[in-house]
Amino acid sequence: MTPLKRLGPQEAGGPIFKLKDAWHWEDAPALATDHEMNSFELETGLLIPPDMRTFFTSVNGSNGYDDGLFDFYSFDGFMSENEPAPKLYHLPSAVTSNNTPNHCYVFADYQVHLIDYLIQLYQHPTASNDIYIRCGQEIKLMAHSFNEFVSLCLMDSQKLFFND
Repeated sequence: MTPLKRLGPQEAGGPIFKLKDAWHWEDAPALATDHEMNSFELETGLLIPPDMRTFFTSVNGSNGYDDGLFDFYSFDGFMSENEPAPKLYHLPSAVTSNNTPNHCYVFADYQVHLIDYLIQLYQHPTASNDIYIRCGQEIKLMAHSFNEFVSLCLMDSQKLFFND
């Protein structure tokens, strides 16, 4: 499997770099490497979409909860919703929904896992990677790409909280 090429800021990172500019870190997280993501892809057989690759190699998480109580995970905290979490504060919701689509990975949460945000990964390049919002047993589609999700965050959209 050939890893996807990382897109440049104009192609994939516009909203991502706006989000980065909104965060004010004392200690920015270490950036993920292409090698780490390629290893993940080889191990899982799933591809990380270009916009999310750009996030991990250019920003790599919010380094904890931001002022709006969102925590965007670094690459080392990115996990399948079914795997045990390596860090206590990155535990997926206590209740796993039975209707979660296959190959979903938790990449962020709101208010200490009151709400989790998941991305669906695929074994082949796709035009979109759906983003789901989950609170307890309730889960629904909220965006079709990581960039679209980040844009919703920048607009403080009500979609981030199960409101349309």
